[in-house]
Amino acid sequence: MKYPLVVVIASMLSFGLAGCGDSSPLSGGALTAAEAPLPDEWTAVAADNVVQLETNPDDPYSVNLWVIGQGPNLYVYRGTSDATWVDNIKANPAVRIQIGESVYALRAERVEDDAEFSTFADAWESKYGSDRPQETNPADAYLYRLVPRS
Repeated sequence: MKYPLVVVIASMLSFGLAGCGDSSPLSGGALTAAEAPLPDEWTAVAADNVVQLETNPDDPYSVNLWVIGQGPNLYVYRGTSDATWVDNIKANPAVRIQIGESVYALRAERVEDDAEFSTFADAWESKYGSDRPQETNPADAYLYRLVPRS
């Protein structure tokens, strides 16, 4: 069955903007927006449902992800399955994230604390509805807190 090009493109865009990570046809290279100073508080800044995360500074790789901002903390999440962006963070935690027209230079720290994971999961459920993370053991999931680079 053939589909009109407009339907194919619309499907690709909606898939890419659904936080599908590196499964997205919209994965790309370096982010091009201007870097901005880090905010003290991420809740309002990260109100967008989808942001772009750039990993691997030597050969930039960017993906569309869902994001949670909670006060001074900013989180990106993958679940329990590996992804190119997760592998890149394991090799080098330096990341950049684009929210709106601003790019922020950060460092990813893996979160494995039960209490912090639970607080994140509550915020995830509140923001994204029934898509609460299903993992019960944060040590098995790829949850990263994005912090200022030292």
